[in-house]
Formats: sequence, C-alpha cells, structure tokens
Amino acid sequence: AGLQQPTLQGTLIDNILWGSVLIVCGLIGLYLLRKKAPAIPVYFVAYCGVLLLYPYKMTRFFMPVAPLLLLAVFVTLRAIAGRWGERLGIGLGALLSGSLLFIAAPLAVHTAIHSSKCDRAHAMTSSTCFAPDRLAFFSATRYANEHLPADAVVLTIKEAAFSYYTGRKVMHPDQAVQQGRKDVPGYLARRGVNYALITPFVGGAEIVQPLLPYCQHVEIVQDFGWRTILLKLHPDTTLEKNACATFTDMIASIKAEAADSTTEE
Repeated sequence: AGLQQPTLQGTLIDNILWGSVLIVCGLIGLYLLRKKAPAIPVYFVAYCGVLLLYPYKMTRFFMPVAPLLLLAVFVTLRAIAGRWGERLGIGLGALLSGSLLFIAAPLAVHTAIHSSKCDRAHAMTSSTCFAPDRLAFFSATRYANEHLPADAVVLTIKEAAFSYYTGRKVMHPDQAVQQGRKDVPGYLARRGVNYALITPFVGGAEIVQPLLPYCQHVEIVQDFGWRTILLKLHPDTTLEKNACATFTDMIASIKAEAADSTTEE
C-alpha cells in the first residue's frame, strides 16, 4: 500500500500489524464485494493466481491490485459499522485513513519538491532529477550504447530500461539462476550472453554469487560507481586481470549490509 518498510524505524510490529489488517480485512472485503461488484474479487483472485505462477521477481506487480485491496479493507470497515455500531466503523476508517495520510503525505510532498527542481533538459545526468545510483545506471546505458557490439546480449536487472536505452538484447538474472541452476556460466554461454551489468537495485547483484567460482573468466569493463559495474564474460579464457577480488568484496559488503539491517529490525 505504499507504506515504508518498516513504517516505524527499527521495529517489526508495525509491519505485522499492517500486514494483518490488509490480509484479514482485505479478504473479508473481497468476499463482501462478491455480489455487488463481482468483477473485483474475480480480477483480484485471477491476478494473484498469475503471480503465483510467475517464476521471477514480482516487486512492482503487486501495485496494480493495492488499490483494490484497500477498497476491500474499507468495505470491511463499513460492514463493521453496520453490525457493531457506526462509531466503531467510522473510528476504524478514520484511523486507517489518518495512518495512510500520515505516512504518504510527507513522501508525496518530498517527491513534488524534488521533482520541481529537476533539470529536465538534462534529466539523465542531473542530480536534481535522480538519485546517484540511478544516474550510475544511466551512465552504464550510455556507455553500453556507445561501446558494446550491436549483437551483445546483456544480463541485468532493469532489463527493459537497459534494452530501451541501448538497443541491446537482454536477459533477467533470475532466468539465468533458475534455468542455469548449478551451471549458470554454461547456461549464459549457450544463450549467447556475453556481458553482465551489476546494479545496486533489488536483485541487481544476485548474479555475483553463482559467478564467483568462475570469476577468473570475468572481465571488469567499466565501474560506474554505486555498485554499478559492467562485466564481460570470457567462458573459454582465464584472465589475469579478472573480477575475483571485486566479487569477493561485493559479497562481503552485501552480507554486512544485510546483517546491519537485521540488527536494526
């Protein structure tokens, strides 16, 4: 529902609370909507069924049904008002609405202020438009567009955006990990993937672990900062200057960040 994770820094109780409210009240609301608006629960169930079958990451695929889930929650609160009293239903609705506004309003204001300062004439290179990690990704796309062969196939998160800006063929890392299993480099070689772009985005560095045993066959082409690194794969060549040290440091850094995050929670 657009809530920060966690909404109360350093705690898990708020996430458990919100998750319980959304799941329990949402399911009840969808059940109540089955007669007045049957298309909503049917669409919701069908959509979730597709997500269950989808084999890769679905981070933002939940967003289209979030408004329907919130609607179902408010339908549940209205039913509570009709059954146990108007004041209780109104109070719960006000509490939920107030909580959402309390969290979302500052974020919306911050986004609006930041967007108003964006230099749209140079958006892809301006720090007033994008965070540094996004700018590093755009730098990588410009480099790839200028230097990579036209027939290059690149393994990367944000594969749609990368392909749009570079015109190169792409593959999502999840496909390589799931299809390649114990021989990811072999799978990549069979599919003609000869480059990889590591990024700081969710899942952007997961390919490093399965490539670590073969790091002597991986060349660092360009480091754009912010853990955004373009690699070239040489399956049949052992390189003196390879990515082994970079991979080892990156994995250690990711593990340390994960440990720090767990400690905070």
